[in-house]
Amino acid sequence: MYYLPPLRRLLVPSFVCLILLIICKSSLRPAIIHLPLQILYSSQPSPPGARVRHPPLGQQLLNSTSDFESFDRTPLRHSKYFKSLLQCHHAPNKFTSHIRLPHLIYRISMVPAGSPEDARIFWNPTIMSLPYWSSNQYLLISRIVTDGAYQENVICEANICHPNTTDVGPGGRLCSEDDLTHLSGAMGMRCMTPPMRLNVPPTPAKQCLGSMAPYASIPGFHDPRIFWDGRGAPLMILNTQSRYACFGLWLIDLRSLYPPLEGLLASSPSFPSLGPLVSYSSLAELTRNPPETRGAMEKNWVVFGQGEEGYISYELTPQRRTFAKMLGAGYTSPNLTSPAELPCLFDDPGLITTGIDGKKHTPTWHQSTNSLTLVLCRRRDSDYVSGVENTVFVAVVHRKHLNAYGLPLRYERYVVAWSAQPPFDMLGVSKHPILFTNETAAGWTARENWDDSHGEAPFGNYTLGINGNSTSRRRESGMGEMWASFTYTVSIAWAWDVRNRVEVKDKNVGYLDDKVVVGIGIADGGQGFVEVPVKELVGCLRACPVG
Repeated sequence: MYYLPPLRRLLVPSFVCLILLIICKSSLRPAIIHLPLQILYSSQPSPPGARVRHPPLGQQLLNSTSDFESFDRTPLRHSKYFKSLLQCHHAPNKFTSHIRLPHLIYRISMVPAGSPEDARIFWNPTIMSLPYWSSNQYLLISRIVTDGAYQENVICEANICHPNTTDVGPGGRLCSEDDLTHLSGAMGMRCMTPPMRLNVPPTPAKQCLGSMAPYASIPGFHDPRIFWDGRGAPLMILNTQSRYACFGLWLIDLRSLYPPLEGLLASSPSFPSLGPLVSYSSLAELTRNPPETRGAMEKNWVVFGQGEEGYISYELTPQRRTFAKMLGAGYTSPNLTSPAELPCLFDDPGLITTGIDGKKHTPTWHQSTNSLTLVLCRRRDSDYVSGVENTVFVAVVHRKHLNAYGLPLRYERYVVAWSAQPPFDMLGVSKHPILFTNETAAGWTARENWDDSHGEAPFGNYTLGINGNSTSRRRESGMGEMWASFTYTVSIAWAWDVRNRVEVKDKNVGYLDDKVVVGIGIADGGQGFVEVPVKELVGCLRACPVG
C-alpha cells in the first residue's frame, strides 16, 4: 500500500482537475474562419490612421432580446410631451396631400472666398454643426458628380450667412458682397475652407454577381452620412464594397479622416480634454446577426442611441422593423424589435403605377437620414426634465414613387419618431408628406402644387436652380415659378448654436425650440439646405398603433 502525507494527498486530484479544465477550455474555443481577402482595385494612399480593420469572422458576438425585459414599457405616446407632436398647424394640399412648410431651400457654394471658380458639380450634402467654440459653424461633405466609374467626396468647413443684419442672431454671419455673388443675393451656406478630398481605404467585395458585378470594381465610397453619436464622437457611415457580400455599410470616426477635427474637439474652453474616445479609428463594417440575414447590398441604415449604448436601425417598412445593438467592431446583436410592436408605415394601393412593360410599381419606403435625439420641451422651460420619459429619436424616411419607366418620379419626405427608452417603440410618422416653400411635387401641375396661391409660387422671383444656377424652371402649364421637382433628404443636424454652449457629448441632443439644418439633394446634380424649427418639421404626426 502506498502512503502519502496529508498535504501531498491533494496533489494527484489537483493535477487531474487541471488537465480536465485545459481539455474542456480547448474544446469550447470557437473556430476561427479564415477567408481569403482580395483587393479588386487600388486607390490613392490613405491618410494616417485610416486603415481597414478585419476582426476574425468567427467572433460572433451575441446578445439577447431578453435584455429589454426589465425595462418599464410605459408608452411615451400617452404623455403630454408626445401629444404636442400630433397637432397639425398647416392644412394639406387638396391635390398632392403634401404639407408645405414656410421655409426656403437655399444654395450651397463650395467656393471659399478668394478661390477660383469651381466647375465641378456637387450633390448629396451631408451636414453637421460644429461645437460653439469653433470659428466655423458646420462640417459639410458633398459628393462630386463623376462619370460613374469612380466615386469622390469632399469635405469643408462652412458657414451660413444672412444678407440683412436683422436676420443675424448671436454669433451669426452677415453676408459679404462676395458671398451674395456666389449665393445669388440671398441667405446661403458657403465653404470657408477649400474642399478637401476624403480618402477612405478600399475594401474587398466578397461576391458581386449578375447585375451587381460592376459594383465590385468601382473605386471610392457612396452616400456618406455624418453625425454625432451619443458620446459626442463625430462619425461617418458610408457605402462601399463588403467583405460579407457585395456592397455594405462601414463606420469610421471623422477624426481619422479630417485631422483638424481632433484638435477642435480637444480645445473646449469649458471642459479641456482629448475629446471623446475614438472607437472607430479605422473602418469597421457593420453587419447583421445572424449571418444568414445579410443582404447582397446593404444601405440606408440609421445609427441611434444615448451615452455608451449604440443601436442600428436596419429597415423600416410597412411589413417589418429591424434594429439591433452595436457590440463593437461592427458586430451586432440579433433583432431586438419587440414582438408586440405593430407596423407604423402604410401601403396605399391607390398609388400603384403600371409600367410600359405592364408591370406594377408599388411605392417603397426606405430610411434616409441620420437620427437626432429630441427632448420634448423647450430649453427655456424652467421645469423641463431631460430624461427618457420625454425624449425621442427622430429621422427622415422616404417613400419612393416610380414612373411608367420604372425610374424614380419623386421621393416623399416623412419624419418618424421612436422612443428613447428600450425597447424603442415606434411612436409616430408624419400624417402627410412634407414639402418646403420652393419645392415641387413631381407629377402635378403648378396650379395643383400651389392650390392656395392660384398656381403662383408664394416666394416671388426668388428661385433656385440646379447646382446654384439661378435659371428658373416653368412647367408646361406656364403657371408660376417651379423648382426642385426631384429632391431628396440627405441629412438632418441641429443648427449651430453659440448661445447655449452645448458640449460635444450633447451635440446630438436638441429641444423643441431649437432649429435643424436639413441637407437636400437635387436631381443627382445639385444641393441645398433648409433651416427649420424642429417643432415644425416633427409636428403633425400620426400616432403608431399600440401593440
